[in-house]
Amino acid sequence: MEEMQKVAREFFMLPLEEKEKYPMAPGGIQGYGHAFVFSEEQKLDWCNMLALAIEPATIRRPWLWPKTPASLSETLEKYSGKIRALCLRLLDHIAETLGLAPGRFNGMFGGETVQAVRMNFSPPCPRPELVLGLSPQSDGSAVTVLQQDAAFAGLQVLRGGAWVPVQPVPGALVVTIG
Repeated sequence: MEEMQKVAREFFMLPLEEKEKYPMAPGGIQGYGHAFVFSEEQKLDWCNMLALAIEPATIRRPWLWPKTPASLSETLEKYSGKIRALCLRLLDHIAETLGLAPGRFNGMFGGETVQAVRMNFSPPCPRPELVLGLSPQSDGSAVTVLQQDAAFAGLQVLRGGAWVPVQPVPGALVVTIG
């Protein structure tokens, strides 16, 4: 987890010209940039994003995987493999808790299970009251695993009509079940 956070930070600290070598295509969801850009007039999130498909290999776009930092690809492969194993174990435990056989959820989400990673970085903003860090969203996946930067409380949840910050816990992951 620490190494993944380190390489993500290193990537986002690169000069803009280097990050722009991995552009997210208009209407695309992989690469560096902003997803779901539909018009020149829309308000964009105050956030830099790198989104990459992991599994299945057929949906990967290798040309969008940054070469710098050099250890990013290897670190991401190891990290995502462990996260995938965690998700499969969680689904087995959920099945067991529901009185179902372990592995009951395997294969229930279409052919091959899709896994992707999205790394976000929000630089300091001179007028934070005027922007959104990330637009409010809901995850449509079976399991979403979020690693927060322990130094920043960026995640918020809607509770009682108000957005409440989720304080990061060092070494912890936030897991949502869809």
